[in-house]
Amino acid sequence: MDRASGSSGGHRNYARLGLPAAVLFLSASLAACTVAAMPGLTAGPIPSTAQQTPTAAATGIDANAASPTWSWPSQTASLTNTAELSASPRSTASAGPLPSVGPNSLASWTAINWVAVPGGSAPPVPADAAMNANFDVYGWSGGYVEFVHRPNSTTIVPWYSADGLHWQAANALDPTGMEPQYGPEYAPRVTSLVEGPAGLVAAAELEPLGVACGPSEYPVQSLWRSADGGATWARIDLAGAFPQGSVYRISGGSGGYIARGSIDSRTAIWVSADGRSWRHSDLSGSTFTNAAISAAVSFSGGFVLAGTTLAVGGGCAGLASTPQFIGALWRSADGTAWTRDDLMGATAGDDWVSMSVRRISDRALYATESSGSGTGDDSTETDTAWTSADGENWTVVSGGPPSIRSQLLSNGQRGMVVTGLDGDVPMPLGVWSFDNNLKPVELSQRGDAPTKEPWFLGALGPAGLLVASSDGAQFWLGVPMAQ
Repeated sequence: MDRASGSSGGHRNYARLGLPAAVLFLSASLAACTVAAMPGLTAGPIPSTAQQTPTAAATGIDANAASPTWSWPSQTASLTNTAELSASPRSTASAGPLPSVGPNSLASWTAINWVAVPGGSAPPVPADAAMNANFDVYGWSGGYVEFVHRPNSTTIVPWYSADGLHWQAANALDPTGMEPQYGPEYAPRVTSLVEGPAGLVAAAELEPLGVACGPSEYPVQSLWRSADGGATWARIDLAGAFPQGSVYRISGGSGGYIARGSIDSRTAIWVSADGRSWRHSDLSGSTFTNAAISAAVSFSGGFVLAGTTLAVGGGCAGLASTPQFIGALWRSADGTAWTRDDLMGATAGDDWVSMSVRRISDRALYATESSGSGTGDDSTETDTAWTSADGENWTVVSGGPPSIRSQLLSNGQRGMVVTGLDGDVPMPLGVWSFDNNLKPVELSQRGDAPTKEPWFLGALGPAGLLVASSDGAQFWLGVPMAQ
């Protein structure tokens, strides 16, 4: 549900992806589609007002359970919160027979069955949304959330869905403090959505429109929390939660929430049980000597940090002109005491080392290291990946998807690696899942596959993988299957 690190080159992603059990792509130019019989799909029209929403009793993840339990009763929903989005948004009425999709409960996935969805059934997107970073979409264990933004304004309207097909607009997010303080060319946008014990937490930044180069990270400007699956949102007091620092990334899991940022230009980590009250974690101990933290993740076993540290023999006391750094991980059950883990197979780099860690699910993690030396034709680069079921014991991944243009998507219960979502030239999508041994397995693809274009958005939720074109005009549903 949060952004994949290192998933694109110098471009900002136009949508954020979360991995569900099915895959959805957006298209306003499509006519009606006919769905062939397949497991998990039932053809039929989408009612123009029917919407599934979580019950008021649903409050998030049970910290002692592998995944949350949600109830999705039917209720009448009028999609009327569209006037502030666009003078003439797309209609949300059904354009033809669409599949009825429920949560995917298959034990293993071996294939993706694509279904092209008629345009007009997705949330309305402003007509000027194309290439202006106007919407972002995420998946989580109980559904999907899309955030629609208006350019040069602070308006952010959430839409939520249980299946990626039927959507309902929530009230606009409180924009206090999100005024474009750097000028009208900076637009507020939701850059991550995470799920934890108290529900969903959304983070927004002010990002420049149409700027290809700039800082690799922008500080979080606002936080909101939802305890009912995205139907209602409450503002979190950012200044009160982080009075002395800036936050750049937030992760969530059944172990709690974790934020990575800085205080006085030094890396800082905070942890929280509810997303509102945050506790600063002390990183001054010897286990963090010469360390640079680049990622933080929460899961059922607690918290894991990823970063780099000075390699043994890598330039101490000035004995080497160029210090060498190597990837490392740190783990903690509660964010108080940390233990460093050196990874077997990690490679030191003379000129650069990049380390990341992400969730495959709430009980499995995926870490990657990229290290290299030299420039141009004389450069060398080594990429290594590991998986772990406990955050302590790590296994080197052999084979699997290419590291270039790959994004790891997770809905908290399952994970996928998707290639081809973004890039400078159109390329076919590749989809990998993970078997019971956490080994990546490429899924075969069938059905009405997405058309090629340079930019896609994606989200993994309980019904499948939602993938949208960058302007929100095309969508497809990819349903995982077992052959």
